[in-house]
Amino acid sequence: MAAEKANYNQQQIGETTNAMHQIEEATRKIADFVQIITEISERTNLLSLNAAIEAARAGDAGRGFAVVAGEITRLADQTQQSAREVEQSIDATLESIQNGVHRVQSVSENMTVILSEVQNIDSQVKSIETNASQHSDNVTGITDSAQIVESVIGEIHSGANEQKRATDEVERTMEDINRSSQSVSEGAGHLASLAGDLNHLAETMLAEVEKFHLEEGASSNPED
Repeated sequence: MAAEKANYNQQQIGETTNAMHQIEEATRKIADFVQIITEISERTNLLSLNAAIEAARAGDAGRGFAVVAGEITRLADQTQQSAREVEQSIDATLESIQNGVHRVQSVSENMTVILSEVQNIDSQVKSIETNASQHSDNVTGITDSAQIVESVIGEIHSGANEQKRATDEVERTMEDINRSSQSVSEGAGHLASLAGDLNHLAETMLAEVEKFHLEEGASSNPED
């Protein structure tokens, strides 16, 4: 029974480790997405700055264009700030995952020792049963074997306590990972929303550019 429980715990540890690696992989993908959004917002910010300069040169004709360019600059700055916050959450999540993996590995090592000791005590008990049936008069041998078993049981108890402490640490780590992952998810959602707004404003700016070009062309080619 003890060996079966130890084996089950080993299986659970393996599944926990796999889950952590999956979370890590998903988090790194979000980090890649954040990096792309950051680069786009930086380029957009620069373009909107140049556009604002050109709009200022155009005077009243570029006023609407300047307003849109200013709004894009503001939104691009907000996007970059949100991206930095998401990056911080990602770093915290990855750190929690790495700590969790180390702790799970520690639990796994402890469980390996415990499993070995359980198998050892099982062998010892069987040996005692054999000695008791074959040498019922050898009380000293049985007593010595019983003392060995008692010693092994003490080691198992110590190992089990160590495993519980490590398991508690893993549970706390998983809670930290869940909180960090939630923060990353919320931040990524907000960032995606900002990216959508940024895209909408970029389209508006393009429309203003086309409108400005049309008005400029009309003023340079008046009808007779």
